[in-house]
Amino acid sequence: MHIGQVAARTELSLRTIRHYDEVGLVRPSARSQGGFRLYTEADVARLMVIRRMKPLGFTLEEMGELLSITDRLDADGAAAPRTAERERV
Repeated sequence: MHIGQVAARTELSLRTIRHYDEVGLVRPSARSQGGFRLYTEADVARLMVIRRMKPLGFTLEEMGELLSITDRLDADGAAAPRTAERERV
């Protein structure tokens, strides 16, 4: 989906979403041939997490650290079931 659709769903401004991209909190999953940012449901979910952290007083740096940790946990969690399956066989 395009940035305008994401802005409407997350209730974040276009400028805020672009800023989060610039500081590395969320990256669009793809770009159109015309160079427009394209986002997935996972990107929207990540922006919603960021949106929920903001009123709790997290700095952009702290948000980045927490998101990095959750990314690693997600990656480890995705690999774990496969490993467990192999051990049972």
